Amino acid sequence: MLTLHFVKNRILYVIVKLHYEVELILKKRGVRNNVRSRRRALDITQDELAKKAEVTRQTIIAIEKERYEPTIGVALLISKALGDSVENLFYLEDDEQGD
Repeated sequence: MLTLHFVKNRILYVIVKLHYEVELILKKRGVRNNVRSRRRALDITQDELAKKAEVTRQTIIAIEKERYEPTIGVALLISKALGDSVENLFYLEDDEQGD
């Protein structure tokens, strides 16, 4: 006979496994960007870009490291500050767009 402890542990295991699989799927289709390369091509600092885009330097750092997917508004502000289109700066990994 299955104990309640075993059943609870099994449910927890399934939840953790599903969470992990969802994370992998999301990472496979994650948003990538060319912000760093475009910023460097324009020879401006992260701080300068942040001021132009009206965001924090920490936001620029997180976006360039692809640890943060910006909102549409932030993506538009950054694209305006860099003088490039949103489509050239941000893309889905599956689109295989790159520098």
